[in-house]
Amino acid sequence: MSVHLSIGATQSTCPKIQILHGRRREFLAVRRLPLAERTNLSHAVFLTMPEPEDVPSHPAAAVRRRLEAVRGYCELGLPELARDELEPLRPSFGHLGEVMEMDLMILMMEKRWGEALELALRLQRLHPSQPAGWLQASFCLHELGRTREALERLVSGPRALREVPLFHYNTGCYLARLGKLRDAMASLRRAFEMDAEYLESARTDPDLAALRDQL
Repeated sequence: MSVHLSIGATQSTCPKIQILHGRRREFLAVRRLPLAERTNLSHAVFLTMPEPEDVPSHPAAAVRRRLEAVRGYCELGLPELARDELEPLRPSFGHLGEVMEMDLMILMMEKRWGEALELALRLQRLHPSQPAGWLQASFCLHELGRTREALERLVSGPRALREVPLFHYNTGCYLARLGKLRDAMASLRRAFEMDAEYLESARTDPDLAALRDQL
């Protein structure tokens, strides 16, 4: 597979975790997170750390702190502790995109692809304008060996996805696995133009083995 959360024969190693923090975007190279590499998170984008005004005003600070702790445990490769930290948020805040994404991250770390797919599809329905649900649902399909479905779902997402480099990278990876190498290179070039770091990842991505001499 190929990239990404930033979480292989069938699965891939991932170049990076893309985390969108409210209004700002931050990229963490997976190579800096050896524990994350060992869990092989791939093709995923996580929207975490909501701005205080993005959650109900009174408990905003407490929700933010707990989400930060959940993310920290995930980055350390400790999904069980992350789940324990997230549990108190579920009754009142389980519908928030940020909480759902953390839950999804945990499932993906544990490679529970079927459950992760169900949650990603629910995230899509409740928050259709956010890229996370579309990217992660397609990744889960890819990990389940349903790459054609993964591609179809990804390209059917909102126009805003085209502004995310990971969309183009993952599209290229899925196309490459389906044997559509010319189209795959076109998507990958777009990803490289938007974020040059993807080129380094592509050179070792198992999904792109057929394109190795063009990278």
